[in-house]
Amino acid sequence: MNNMIINHIFNKTLAFLSLITIIFSSQALNAQTSGDAHAGHAHEVEQATSNIQQTIVDNHTDEEDLQAVDNHDEHEDEMGLTLSEKQLDAFGITLKQTRLGNLAQIIRLPGEVVFNQDNLAEIHPVVPGIAQAVNVTVGDKVKTGQTLVVLQSRELAEARSQYLAALARLDLQKETLKRDKELHKQNLMADRTLMVKKQALREAEIELQLADQQLHAYGYTHKQILKTDKLNDNELTHYDLRSPIDGIVIQRTITRGEIFGPDADEAPFVIANTESVWVDLVVYQKDLPRIKTGMTVDIEFGHNLPSATGVISFISPAIDEDTRTAKARVILDNKSNHWRPGLFVTAYIHDEVTSGNVIVPLASIHEIGDEYVIFVKHGDEFEPIHVELGKQSQTHVQILAGLKPGQTYVSSGAFTLKAQMQKGAFGDGHNH
Repeated sequence: MNNMIINHIFNKTLAFLSLITIIFSSQALNAQTSGDAHAGHAHEVEQATSNIQQTIVDNHTDEEDLQAVDNHDEHEDEMGLTLSEKQLDAFGITLKQTRLGNLAQIIRLPGEVVFNQDNLAEIHPVVPGIAQAVNVTVGDKVKTGQTLVVLQSRELAEARSQYLAALARLDLQKETLKRDKELHKQNLMADRTLMVKKQALREAEIELQLADQQLHAYGYTHKQILKTDKLNDNELTHYDLRSPIDGIVIQRTITRGEIFGPDADEAPFVIANTESVWVDLVVYQKDLPRIKTGMTVDIEFGHNLPSATGVISFISPAIDEDTRTAKARVILDNKSNHWRPGLFVTAYIHDEVTSGNVIVPLASIHEIGDEYVIFVKHGDEFEPIHVELGKQSQTHVQILAGLKPGQTYVSSGAFTLKAQMQKGAFGDGHNH
C-alpha cells in the first residue's frame, strides 16, 4: 500500500517537474542571459527526481510480491508475462498439462420415495362377514399369518357345515359298502346292488372333495380343514383375516361391527414391508436419451438424512400425458428405516460422455469481455489464449478449440494473471 502511494506521488511529481523543465527550456531560447538560471533549475529538477527515486527504492520491501509483477508494465508491447517460481508459489498458481479425456456429466432429477409395490399387500376378506374383533391399527408391526380382524361369517359357517356333512356321508357310505361287501360274499346281495353302493361311495367322495376345495378357496390349509370337526357351533362362523407378509399397517378402514366383504371398494387393511423402498425419479424429455437402466444414481434426501447410492432398475416405456415426463426407478435397501415413503429427493445421475477433446477444470477458465481465455505457459512466459467451450460438468469443461494436448496451462490461481491482463501487461496476446 505504501509503495502504491509513493508511486502515485512519484508520477505526479515527474509530471510537474517536466512542466517546469519545458517552461525553463522555452525561456532559454528567448534569452541567452538566462542560461545560468536555466541550468540551475535543470539541476533542481534532476536533484528532485533523484531524491524521489531514492525514496521509492528505500521504501520497497519483499512483502509485496505483486509489485514485482507490476514492474513488467514497462514491457506492455511484449506478448507474455514472466513469473518466478517464488511468485508462482506466492500467488497459488498451479500448472498442469492439457490432455484428452471423457467428461463425467451430472444429470439432476427430482424424485420421491414411494412404497415398494412388490412388498405391499391390500388385504380383503374372501367371505363377507361382520367384524367381531379388530386386533391391529395403523402403525402396528405385524408378522406373516397374524390375525388382523375376526369376522363372523354366515357364508363360512355354511361352507364348513357342508364339509362336515359331506365328511359324515362319506364315512357312512364307507361303512355301508364294507357291510354290503360281506353280504355279497355270502351271496346275500346281488352284483347290481353292490355296484349301486359303490357308486354312492364315489359320489360321497366327490361331495367331500368339493366342500374341501371351497374351504381351500377361503384360504384354509389342508391341516386347518382337517380340524373343522373340532370347532364348536360359534367357531364355525369365525373367519380370521390374516396378514400375508411381515410389515407395518399403513391403512385400516374397518371398525368393529362393520360388515365387510370381498367386493368392498377399499381394502380393510394395507400392509407394507418397508425394508426396501422405491425412489421414483421424474425424467424430462430432454434427458430421456441419456438415461439408461443400470446407471449409478446418487440420491440426496435432505433433512439431515443420510444419502444413498443405487442403480436405475426401470424406466417407464411411455410418457405421462399430463406431465410429459417419464419415470425412472431406483430400489433402495431400507432395513435401517431411514427413508420413509413420501420424502422428496434430488438425484444425481453420472453420465460419462466420450470426448475427443481436451478437458480442463472450470476454475482454469476466465471470462474477459466476450471471450473465454485460459492462461498457457510458453517457455518462461504466460499468455492468455482464447478458447471455445463445449459441454461441461460440475467441475470440468470440454475445449473445442484453442488448446491441444500436452500444453502447460494454469489450472488454478490465475486471478493474478487475469489482473495483469486487464492492466495491459500482456498486450494483445489473448487474441492468438
